[in-house]
Amino acid sequence: MKREIIKRLISLVIILFGLSLMTFGLTYILPSNPAEQLAESMGAGHDREVIAKIEEKYGLDKSFGEQYVNWLKGALHGDFGMSVKYAQPVSQVLGRKLPNTVKLAVASFILMILISFPLGILSAVYKDKKADYIIRFMSFIGRIRAVMVEQMNEEYINGCQARGIGRFRTIFFHVLPNSLLTVVTMLGMSFGGLLGGTMIVETVFSWNGIGSAAVAAISGRDYQLIQGYVMWMGCIYVLVNLLVDISYQWLDPRIRRGALQHEE
Repeated sequence: MKREIIKRLISLVIILFGLSLMTFGLTYILPSNPAEQLAESMGAGHDREVIAKIEEKYGLDKSFGEQYVNWLKGALHGDFGMSVKYAQPVSQVLGRKLPNTVKLAVASFILMILISFPLGILSAVYKDKKADYIIRFMSFIGRIRAVMVEQMNEEYINGCQARGIGRFRTIFFHVLPNSLLTVVTMLGMSFGGLLGGTMIVETVFSWNGIGSAAVAAISGRDYQLIQGYVMWMGCIYVLVNLLVDISYQWLDPRIRRGALQHEE
């Protein structure tokens, strides 16, 4: 099990490294100069002397490779530079707004589970009935239904029926546990989508989260904040997927036994 977790961690580190390189590279090739933006935010306008000092201070006069290495070193220590819009370190801005985004995402996640699970089970139980046709149009519920229906067509369902096990007991004690791996995977992927969707909700309802801060950063060309936002969201998404992978070991005894035998 430890070996599998280490493999996952290595692959996730590679993904984050690629994401950081892509994020920094895209902001590097943009025509706007971050030093000019900082000078404008300081009230210095387009004073070339002030801009040159800012470039020297933050290493913006160096090559792409040197700038990326310096930025990556800072990012590993939680330093993503200064936000032009807020005139504060990016980590402070995102750290202050992240709890609001997490509250919104978790509330949406819980609501989605409370609605989709019962309806998905109901749709699977009453397959091809009027209730099923109404429910299956909802995308996430439709996916849960598809997983449940697939399990209900397995051979062990015939065994349950032969032993006289009731329909709902079969659903909750046999079908649902066997569907959990696929359902948990979908939930993990959906959580990442919910985090991305908070950007729209926060902007529409003026919710003070990192999504609305990212929208303001894009409109204000605050590239340091955009880089920090992308990396923070990438880390959260990677962490959620790691937790989903770890949960497989506990949800399915076959995977756990296989991992133990492999270690032996």
